[in-house]
Amino acid sequence: MSVGLKIRRILPKFHDLCGSIIKLSALVALSSCFVLNAFAESQPLLQVGQEPAQATLANSTETGDLLFRVDDQEQQVTQEKLLRWSTPRSSQAASELVLIDGSHLVLAESWAGKSVLRLEAETVAATTKLLGEVSFARAKLRAILLRAPTDPLERVRLLEELTAAKQIADRLIMSSGDIITGRCLEIGEAIWFEAGGTGKPLELPLSDEIVGIALGGVAPNPNAGRIVVGLRDGSLLVAESLVAGADQLRLKLAGDMELSGDGLRDVVYLRSITSSAKYLSDLEPAAYRHVPYLEIPWRCRRDRNVLGGPLAVAGRTYPKGLGMHSASRLTYDLQQEPLKEYARFVSQVALDDASTDRGSVVFRVYLRKADDWQEAYSSPVMRGGDPPQQIAVELGAATQIALVTDYADRGDERDYANWLDARLE
Repeated sequence: MSVGLKIRRILPKFHDLCGSIIKLSALVALSSCFVLNAFAESQPLLQVGQEPAQATLANSTETGDLLFRVDDQEQQVTQEKLLRWSTPRSSQAASELVLIDGSHLVLAESWAGKSVLRLEAETVAATTKLLGEVSFARAKLRAILLRAPTDPLERVRLLEELTAAKQIADRLIMSSGDIITGRCLEIGEAIWFEAGGTGKPLELPLSDEIVGIALGGVAPNPNAGRIVVGLRDGSLLVAESLVAGADQLRLKLAGDMELSGDGLRDVVYLRSITSSAKYLSDLEPAAYRHVPYLEIPWRCRRDRNVLGGPLAVAGRTYPKGLGMHSASRLTYDLQQEPLKEYARFVSQVALDDASTDRGSVVFRVYLRKADDWQEAYSSPVMRGGDPPQQIAVELGAATQIALVTDYADRGDERDYANWLDARLE
């Protein structure tokens, strides 16, 4: 066979191969665009003194200014004016670290039995899901969630147990509910723990029996940051500064701890800590009263639904707000400093997702002016599954404000009422 004939037979196959490669490259490029666009979706943007708007995050600078795209227009927002952009993603990760500034850092999944966390006498080294390898001083670590429950309420309760008031000793939290106190010496392929008073380290496997470790002797510092940054893996980071662009992500946490990632596509949520608004959940109420429908008493919850779980409506979780049950009344004094300077009350109201399709309440707002209570807002009957309703009430010369969650037409069955982002502006 001649060389020319061989070439003529090979060329069609070569052309077919080139065509396949081109089609594959186009498909990969299209898929990449789809992935990038998926994380650039328009999300609710809440600013002080403005109506909510849909926006996408464009970038963030070292000066703290944030650039959003609103209705195809670029809008610069300072952290003092920002309330939040989007809502945080619920973490589904089995393991995460809780830092002393309140940051939650999701760990990567272990592979081939290798540990993604190493803790020694003074240092911590971890493999995170989005931000790669990180290392920092042990004194910056408050707790380790090793085996998170799948139920959101149980997860919240375990995290509250792990981050309870400062303890001198370390604590191992077991799945049975038992607690072992002592000193965590090392974590690697196993856990080396010296139980109190024994003087002999125990070598414990990284099994399902140990769900978390609370580190004693560390001082929480919840007011260290300026902005909370939520990532798509469920991490929530309390940052002093955020620099984010298409291909860069740099965060500085409390204590000069710096983290870096791939870019804006990993950021799905922002909340300003230095906003000029004042959340009611951060204030002490003047009075609270609950009138049981039968005999079950319900307490008011801060930044939680009335059951103690996350504030959740239509699949979104809200970090700030109040959880109440019918029929209840929560009162705040407006004459104390610095509340006199605020001009209006703003919130969204809805029944929590835990109500499912049940529950029926009426939300009311009362203002006290010249020793007389006046109704300033009354919602329609709201049921589980209804979308949130926006409230904006001008305070005028009011000396007190009362939030009332009232019975509707179904008694008090699953009346898990949420006042989302309840605040003074």
